[in-house]
Amino acid sequence: MTGAELTDEVREIVGRPGAAASGVITDARVTRWLNDAQAAIVEGCVGLHGMSFKNTDSLDTTAVLKYALADITVGDVSVSDAVCRIYDVWYLNGLETKKLNFLTTDEFDELYPDPTHSDIPLTIPSVWTRRGAYIEIMPIGVTAYYDKDLRFDGDRYARDLTTNDATVSDITGADEGLIAYGAWKAWGAIGGPKATLEELKWKRNWEDWLDDFRSQNDDLDEWDGKMFGDI
Repeated sequence: MTGAELTDEVREIVGRPGAAASGVITDARVTRWLNDAQAAIVEGCVGLHGMSFKNTDSLDTTAVLKYALADITVGDVSVSDAVCRIYDVWYLNGLETKKLNFLTTDEFDELYPDPTHSDIPLTIPSVWTRRGAYIEIMPIGVTAYYDKDLRFDGDRYARDLTTNDATVSDITGADEGLIAYGAWKAWGAIGGPKATLEELKWKRNWEDWLDDFRSQNDDLDEWDGKMFGDI
């Protein structure tokens, strides 16, 4: 379903059919709820097929500690909030290629409390951490290790739908969940005793759908890997 069709579906469920630019259940507000649902799906389901990416050409090693996530393009998406998670970081340089070890920020800071100090040896990067909107990589390489490709494996957020959008969600098979989330939020906005009961019902529908969708995605990953052979 397109973004416009999803919006219409939610408005029908709560008894507010037809396009609306004002009132409690506006098209713009429903679209915002649909986008909130897309973000919740990606955050709740690690490694969705259409959301996963491998990037090897956005960033190279330089004489800096941190690299902005906003500079990592993911397919044809290159907006500042596109990256959801980074799973792995690789240093690519022929036979010296290596996957960097991930450290929590506490572990990273304990190992490198003053990472840019001149006493820190400059060599091939070996560890990384994520701090806010940045990836930090240590050690900072010497000149011989500048301009080497960095590879990032991760997943991204779905692109936002816009009001009455004719495009579909980047997340395959998510229409039912997007509608359930939108209906949950719409009934909450309407308020009142009847709306509260409907709100709780659609909230449960959303939660049950998300659990099923997460489980289905895990199963699909296993089948894709031929773990159970062919039927």
